Amino acid sequence: MNNLITSLRPQLYLKLMIVVVCMLVLGVTFNVQAQNLAGQQCPAWVHDLHTTVGPDGAVYPTWHPPVDPTYGCWFDHEHGSDPRQFVGFSSTGMPAFGYTGKMAGLSEPHEGFKVYVANNDLNGRAWMVALHQGSRGPRRAFVQFHSVDWFVTTTTGQPLAFVRSMGDFGYASPNCTAPGNETFGQFQVIQGSTATYPFSGHQLQRRFLPTVSCATTRVYETWTPIINVANIFRASGTFDIDNPSTVVDPANPETVRYMCEFRSPNENCASWYGTQWSGNKRNIIAPQYVVNNTGASEFYTDAYGKPVAAGTANAIRQFVATTSFQQTPCYCNRDNYRPVKNGLYVPNLPGNDPQLMTDGFPFGPGALGQYPTNTPGAPTLTPIPPTSTPVAPTSTPVAPTNTPVVPTSTPQPTQIPSGASVIVSVNPASAPAGSTVNVTIGVANVTDLYGLQTECTVNPAVLIGAGRSDGDVFNTSNSFFVDTGFQNGSWVVAASRLQPNSPFTGSGAAYTLSYTVNGAGSTDVVCSALAVNDDGQEIPVTVINGSFNGGEPVTTPEPPTQTPIPTVVVPTVEPTVVVPTMEPTIVVPTGEPTVVVPTGEPTVVVPTEPSTTFAIIGGVMAYQNRPDNAGIIVQLVRTDASVIAEVTTGADGAYRFTDVPPGTYGVTAIAGQHLRIGKIVTINGNETVELGKLTLPAGDTDDSAAVDILDASLIGANFNVSVPPAPANGDLNKDGRVDIRDLVLVGSNYGLTAPIVIP
Repeated sequence: MNNLITSLRPQLYLKLMIVVVCMLVLGVTFNVQAQNLAGQQCPAWVHDLHTTVGPDGAVYPTWHPPVDPTYGCWFDHEHGSDPRQFVGFSSTGMPAFGYTGKMAGLSEPHEGFKVYVANNDLNGRAWMVALHQGSRGPRRAFVQFHSVDWFVTTTTGQPLAFVRSMGDFGYASPNCTAPGNETFGQFQVIQGSTATYPFSGHQLQRRFLPTVSCATTRVYETWTPIINVANIFRASGTFDIDNPSTVVDPANPETVRYMCEFRSPNENCASWYGTQWSGNKRNIIAPQYVVNNTGASEFYTDAYGKPVAAGTANAIRQFVATTSFQQTPCYCNRDNYRPVKNGLYVPNLPGNDPQLMTDGFPFGPGALGQYPTNTPGAPTLTPIPPTSTPVAPTSTPVAPTNTPVVPTSTPQPTQIPSGASVIVSVNPASAPAGSTVNVTIGVANVTDLYGLQTECTVNPAVLIGAGRSDGDVFNTSNSFFVDTGFQNGSWVVAASRLQPNSPFTGSGAAYTLSYTVNGAGSTDVVCSALAVNDDGQEIPVTVINGSFNGGEPVTTPEPPTQTPIPTVVVPTVEPTVVVPTMEPTIVVPTGEPTVVVPTGEPTVVVPTEPSTTFAIIGGVMAYQNRPDNAGIIVQLVRTDASVIAEVTTGADGAYRFTDVPPGTYGVTAIAGQHLRIGKIVTINGNETVELGKLTLPAGDTDDSAAVDILDASLIGANFNVSVPPAPANGDLNKDGRVDIRDLVLVGSNYGLTAPIVIP
């Protein structure tokens, strides 16, 4: 036996040596291949290593860094924020690019997937959005639905909502009205863009894209979706691309036109690549979501968010904790989330600017040297098994650490007034440094209250403003808020209810201002208040102020040195629009007539039709809340919309049409910043028809025939500012200042569109 082993040993050694040499050779070959890739563009096989396992168990492409950590080669695209930096990453894992689209039967190009990670939204929550949003081809103008996977946790990573659906981005419109006009083409549709419903210029969901006629006027594009997952999770926000790669040519929708040829003709414009127009500079404006789940935390929907039974083909398993919360936008600077140098998105606040990623997310050869300095370690190349289903919180989600805590019991004022009053209640009345003090602005014995504006002043050495929270009377489900922020001891807040919410009568908490104790000492909390009804008319109130009795010294924080910008908070719930129940039998003219300034008695155009019997139509037209009613154009129109008589009112608002023959007419009224109204009148013979006083709803600051978010934003941006410098169309009641009197006119008519037929 030993002789046999001895005789075989040389042959075995030879074979082993051959194997070892082959392995070494192969190993050297692999190393040379890897070394040769460093600094070059990655081949497809390297890209294909970056995968994850989706909820259905299939393997999908996923996020990868701009430079492959193993081979040192670079990719010709990027995917935004690194998901591994998300505080909830242990529950979400890597995003599965293409899973949601697959469940909808759609294929979305891999390069278009972008990730947005914000680990602190200033409301005690964090979120990651994986969105399909590419700008390298014109097809984006003609696709209504794109996948949006939205993951929300607390700032400590506790799961709150993990949902996937196809976001509805509506129609595509040009990002300019006409060459040289930078106004978005709100009422225009890019030729060939379609949706599953009729077009309206007031739809929130929209993509405003650069076209061949707009590219030299306005460059950036915005994508705003509506996301609705089983009416449990609803979200929106504007995803902005500052340097889109291509331009849409509606006449040649399949032709690729590069932004470079319109904006940078001196660059090599044969492609987007190598130019400054690569689509890698992206922001999020006013991200918002509303969560209201009273049922099971786990449920199923189709790819478009409609509930389906478990086991339904292509059903998506959704997770939303059994809780309610929301993030509502302020439409201010802090609502503009921008990426900093590590790729995370942060609110646009003082102090973030030096860290901003001004050159966009790196990719291509330019990414060499930038990775992995500011990026965590390389992702695992082995497919990641799906994580277990997120478990609903066993207790109520942790309250945000930086959000003021509302007292569990309503502080009681020291005196209860008998008349209409605003009561300032401070709780606790004394507290050590660093503590939270809540100042509840309450109302008592008010009648028909629709809006409230307060300006509260404290000693900033003792108290510093921290945040505002909802009350019973005004909250983010029924009201607008304008909040100027805490500025050198002063804090202005205004709130207006929204139609169809009725005016408030009685007593309750309006809202709460939360302060942080900054130092030792005491301070009075002195507030002035302006209360108004739904016409913006003042309601006299008595203000009963409060005081804080003292705190202990503290060295930080310091009062803010930069003036905050006023914010507008708008409910994300769509307001109910009051639709007239009476169908008009006339067509109201859609064109805006030229305003005729009255020179004395209104001139009446008398109909020329021969008739033996004539009538008189008269009445009063009024603004909703102005010192006089001069300048309202009143027209008498036929059923075919032709105008047969027109007058312009004087200060009393009176008008009169004489010698009106028998027939059916419309009496319409038109005025700037107001919605057009009309009333149907039938004349039977020789009679006088008095229509009484009719009021035009105010709030249409941009004369777009609708009272909407654009009007609220204009009021908020100029709140508490005199005219000028505030624009005159924001001063709806013409008292020379933009304030709560104007805000309630938007709130009381929010969602209404013209023409409005008066029954």
